[in-house]
Amino acid sequence: MGTVHFKATAGKFTVQFTGWPKYSTTNGTTFQMVINSNGNIEFFYNNMTGGLNDCTVGIENANGTIGTLVAYNSVYLKNGLAVKFSPTPEWLSLSSTSGTVASGKGYVNIGATCNSTGLELGTYNANITITSNDPDETAKVIPVTFTVTNTSTPDVPSNVTTAVSGSNIVISWDADAKATSYDIYSSAEPYGTYTLVTNVTTNAYTTPYTASRKFWYIKAKN
Repeated sequence: MGTVHFKATAGKFTVQFTGWPKYSTTNGTTFQMVINSNGNIEFFYNNMTGGLNDCTVGIENANGTIGTLVAYNSVYLKNGLAVKFSPTPEWLSLSSTSGTVASGKGYVNIGATCNSTGLELGTYNANITITSNDPDETAKVIPVTFTVTNTSTPDVPSNVTTAVSGSNIVISWDADAKATSYDIYSSAEPYGTYTLVTNVTTNAYTTPYTASRKFWYIKAKN
């Protein structure tokens, strides 16, 4: 049987399970849960041994009606892993966290920005909850999913050329190693409204010539 340790310091309460066996096994695991006065909750996993293919990690309120799930019955925990729950994620910021909606206007725009600086690769989830003092309006929950990858932003396609081949027009450009596909836009006028024609995965596009598609531009995508 393992032991449980408690420690309270300024702004922080820590609970550590030392050598705590998983149900129906004798393998000891050591991990901490830290509750901070700023609302952050942190899990620190030090020594995780045996039977880690069905781990469930998350937090919930006292009656289990509200919760946040990180992993369910899956391979997730390992030595040295840390998990942090924050009421205001460091990667998500809002242009305003309070305000007043004028009578008759009906809405106020609030900008949300995701910042990947300092984040490890992976998917981050949060909920933006909007509450009101209007008794007729219930709280609105807006889920936010932010994926951080090592994908590079493709460059603007260069050397875009057009050529006539019979009744067709051929548009080609230099391939970009960082692009996975290209959006093709066209317009009847050089400064007119360009509309999306198609998306291709090669660096060339052939289409029947029409007067409504005399001008083209290409957008690399990833």
